[in-house]
Amino acid sequence: MNSFEKLKNYHDQLRSKVNITPFLEWYDTRIALWERDIIDQPQHAASFRQLIKADREAKQRMIEKHSALQIRVSIQLRHTETS
Repeated sequence: MNSFEKLKNYHDQLRSKVNITPFLEWYDTRIALWERDIIDQPQHAASFRQLIKADREAKQRMIEKHSALQIRVSIQLRHTETS
């Protein structure tokens, strides 16, 4: 394994340990604001629904990418331990 791969693996390990809860809460807050705006400005409800959908999809992508990163790092660590 070259130095770039070692550095990338180390960086991935650090990223996998990050608590993403504040970022997920940020999406939840945005979604709640858009939902409130639907009530306050019903003439723009379609636009707000699109924003809500986009935020929910982005939140789900973040969860999936973080989970995939954690799995990849776990596999790398197991492989490193057995080598």
